[in-house]
Amino acid sequence: MNVVKKGANTLKMKAKIFSAITKKLLGKLISNKKSACSNQIEKKPEVISVKSLISKLEEHGISSQDTILIHSSFKALGKFIERPNKIISELKTWMEDGGTILFPTFTMTSTQYNEVSSNSIFDLDNKKITTGVLPGFASKDKDFQRSFHPTHSVVGFGKYSGELLDEHGKDGTATGVTSPFYKMMQYNGKIINLGVGLNQTTAVHSIEEVPSEFFPIRTLSNKIFNVSVSKGCRSESFKIKPLRSELYHIRDVEQLKGPLIEAGALVEIEFGDGIIQIIDSVLLYKTLKKLTSKGETIYGKWF
Repeated sequence: MNVVKKGANTLKMKAKIFSAITKKLLGKLISNKKSACSNQIEKKPEVISVKSLISKLEEHGISSQDTILIHSSFKALGKFIERPNKIISELKTWMEDGGTILFPTFTMTSTQYNEVSSNSIFDLDNKKITTGVLPGFASKDKDFQRSFHPTHSVVGFGKYSGELLDEHGKDGTATGVTSPFYKMMQYNGKIINLGVGLNQTTAVHSIEEVPSEFFPIRTLSNKIFNVSVSKGCRSESFKIKPLRSELYHIRDVEQLKGPLIEAGALVEIEFGDGIIQIIDSVLLYKTLKKLTSKGETIYGKWF
């Protein structure tokens, strides 16, 4: 990238960040005002079960032989009749004859850059999981194994869990070529968002963390951090190149929902009180690659 273009992109990024922060502040003020003025009685959550969830997924093409990665909000779809540990058990039973199930077990309370710049030791046994109830219970299940990544670890159960989780973070990234987010494409993996949206879909970052792919802006930090990750008696060292913190302010995956649906990469279905998103990981990557070639990214349009 030449100096003139680099300078133009720097100015453009600063403008985007300022605009994004302003919009977020205005949106929060409007949301708080609406909340304060609302006198509506809260609706009782719909009662749902893990069996009905599995049936709904099977109706839409997900089978017990598939490789799936689940992002979730435990209460967003309604009130499960089962406790979280029972839900994990039922999902394991569903997948035990050839399928693979993954959950993100991230431990970040801030940006990735802030996490690795302020800590050099990550003990996964004592770091709180911040990606929800179900990943927390899955991480405690003896049949699940966990990848050794300081900020973006993933737990998995089933046929391909070992291949998907091994080497996670060895390339210095969270979602690059050694990550389960990238490698699941080898198995035509599906991403299932239970009551959460595209902004929780971590795999959207893979396109920017693969060195051989074009991306209009630099998203990874120039600085590399040496960290140690431990779990039980095992410990490993990593050289992590985190995402730039300032990009958090302009990141908005929802702006690409239309193109993803049009490409067949994303399907939304109603279930309980919310929405389930089913995302084809291969079509997601191909669509993001096509959009990126036109300057369209989760950080806005760059040319």
